Amino acid sequence: MGVVFVCVMPIAAFGVGFWFANTPTSVLFALAEPFLFAALMVCASSALIAGRTALSLGLVISGVSTIIGIQQPYVDNTSPSDGPEQLRTLKGCSILSKPIESPIRIFVWTEGHTDIIAAALPEILDLQPDIVILNGSDNPRIGSMLSDALNGEAKFFAETPSTSSLTAIVRGSFQYCGAEEDVWNVPIETEPVQPSNGIIAFPHIEQIGVFPLLIPRISKHRGSWMNWAVDIIRANEIIADTSSVLGTRKLVIAGDTQVPTHPNILSQTFQNMGMQSAKSEPNWPTTMGGLPSLTLHTLDHAWVGHGWHVQSAKTINIVSRNRKPVLFDLTPVDETGA
Repeated sequence: MGVVFVCVMPIAAFGVGFWFANTPTSVLFALAEPFLFAALMVCASSALIAGRTALSLGLVISGVSTIIGIQQPYVDNTSPSDGPEQLRTLKGCSILSKPIESPIRIFVWTEGHTDIIAAALPEILDLQPDIVILNGSDNPRIGSMLSDALNGEAKFFAETPSTSSLTAIVRGSFQYCGAEEDVWNVPIETEPVQPSNGIIAFPHIEQIGVFPLLIPRISKHRGSWMNWAVDIIRANEIIADTSSVLGTRKLVIAGDTQVPTHPNILSQTFQNMGMQSAKSEPNWPTTMGGLPSLTLHTLDHAWVGHGWHVQSAKTINIVSRNRKPVLFDLTPVDETGA
């Protein structure tokens, strides 16, 4: 019986993981991973205490086998679309701008409580960010205070039925690109839940330069978990296609990803477009049931083109009820050596 537990169970577990690899289930599995691991350790420890060593060993090996099975490489056989005419127009601004001259610092924070953000403004400014992205807030007073302190410009995006409000601030200005607008909305029509969207901007930072910035606004969980996972996968595919149309060399994608990005069906979608991950340590959750919590996942993420080197990506210890802020330091790759 012990041989069955140690040998057969892991093989079956690998098969289950392999079956769900690169499906919406793998996205939900990544989100539930810490809780499933804790449950597995409790069961394995209980079996060991009860003297059922083979069962305990079989459970542990089965857990490892499932993870190996579900992390199968993702192969995308679809070709990127050319995108709408609007994106093709913006491509020139993305690839023809002058080289970036200095490192940049991007501060991303998902926090829906205005009082928490307002109290943290001095700490945010002490970090000397070049770009601030606040998910969950479009408060004009906070945006104006930050833009005034940074001698820059703020843009506000209201909450929709499927996406959170957002404020983007740059130490400088948002540049125009052959049109009357200085920010562009990219609709991401996903079914069967709610549409996501993306914000494209060309922030100009004094003594640094201009680069394309894409801020994803992926739909929040509503209704069916499986349908939501399908929407997230589709939203990531469209954002990656948008990146390909714009040109990825100097592109920075930063914002709230809603779920961990390590499932191959999400990460390899961007890697196939020439993007590299800038991932910090876990930043969510900061509280559970009103009590401080151990952070389990990184839900605010950045992807950057090969024109950037990720110098650091780290969480910042600022009091938060949702997530810890994340600070990204990016250095431009020398054009002559790239």
